[in-house]
Amino acid sequence: QGYFLLGVVIEKASGLSYGQFLRDRVLGPLGLTSTSLHDWRAIVPIRPDGYALAGDTIIGSRRRYQFGMVSHYRVQSTVRDLARFDAGLSAGTLLPLAVQKEMWTPGRSGPGL
Repeated sequence: QGYFLLGVVIEKASGLSYGQFLRDRVLGPLGLTSTSLHDWRAIVPIRPDGYALAGDTIIGSRRRYQFGMVSHYRVQSTVRDLARFDAGLSAGTLLPLAVQKEMWTPGRSGPGL
């Protein structure tokens, strides 16, 4: 539920689809060429996944419902792209280092806040 909500917030705030936002703001700038949003209908080379026949066509069979929003279930990547993501995050390319510091600062909870 939380990731679906995050996707909706991203779409409303950016005016872009979740997929386009990720391509424009994350995947493209970091050069993540082997990372994509999961489309259960697509046949993706080197993706270990379930496939099925629909008539005479082979389709992905893992998830039957896309709902137009993939933020709630899957982005697929490779180890090489995950390393690029980590390097981009560490260098401040994806998020400014000051924002990351705030992001990693433990929050407080409980009475008196």
